[in-house]
Amino acid sequence: MTETGGFRPLSGSDAVALSDFRQGDVLVDLTALHVTDERGWSVAVPAELGVVIISQTCDVVLPDRPGVQVAVRVQLPESAAREARDGKRPRYAHLSALGEREFADLELVSTVAKPWVSGQRRIPGVDKGADSRRFSLRVARRYGRFPFPDEVVPWLRPLQSVVTSKALRPTSPEGHVLDHVVELRVEAANGWLQPPYDLVLLVIVKPGTLPTFEGDSLPDRPDEVSTWLYGDSTSLQVSSAEIAERLIKSVNAVERYWYWVALTEAWAARCSPPSDAAADVTGAVSSLLGEVVPSDEFPLTRYRKSEELDLDHLSAPTPD
Repeated sequence: MTETGGFRPLSGSDAVALSDFRQGDVLVDLTALHVTDERGWSVAVPAELGVVIISQTCDVVLPDRPGVQVAVRVQLPESAAREARDGKRPRYAHLSALGEREFADLELVSTVAKPWVSGQRRIPGVDKGADSRRFSLRVARRYGRFPFPDEVVPWLRPLQSVVTSKALRPTSPEGHVLDHVVELRVEAANGWLQPPYDLVLLVIVKPGTLPTFEGDSLPDRPDEVSTWLYGDSTSLQVSSAEIAERLIKSVNAVERYWYWVALTEAWAARCSPPSDAAADVTGAVSSLLGEVVPSDEFPLTRYRKSEELDLDHLSAPTPD
């Protein structure tokens, strides 16, 4: 057997030792990763808390795979950790077995040789079962995100200010309501081939969040709710924060349903490009509507046609 990519073949004892390693395991004694900097030089990135195996478990244990991909283990501030746990920051994969602020930073990844890994001390970063699957999906999500058209991103970016600012204030009305939101997704009714796009902002909420009614018949919107929301106009006359406050306080199922609908409409209305945007940006979207859907009623067909939003993807480009 020949060496592959500078890595020596696995010995029998190496292979046996690796059979216990899993995706999500933390190698606590590897305290630096070597990456290539802007000069093309190999530099050491500190990993004071160790590194996390992000290769799939099957790739870790197979003897014909010479290396294992690892990411730096980090601790995030509570506000960022909450967003990352909710999947809004796919740069990070939660190490749930180690604490609420423990993550693998998928931006800082390197490959290490399996013979070295086989002799290392490891601690499980995720428990087997649902947590292990969730970690695997987060890693896959990082490398499988949809590339929204450049001219659409400025339309979507205002959502970032809503989610980010309210996540920093979880006790605020919108912050409280966002705890019930599983995902924000965008669907292009006419596809993503060319602009202008007809977009739908899908607010996917936890099961039981949106009130249901007998026979699945939707109730009429109460006159007093309509008057408060719209006045004599067809456009909302109140802010998303005001709607969220009413939603939290209401105990009436019909009112709560229509407040959720209005809140989704308000968030969709926030999506607009800056006033000085170029013509290709302002003309990129012909319509943008909002729709709230319980996660247990969201069909697979729409899931496949829509794309998840996340804070990392919508962040402004890093200045030069």
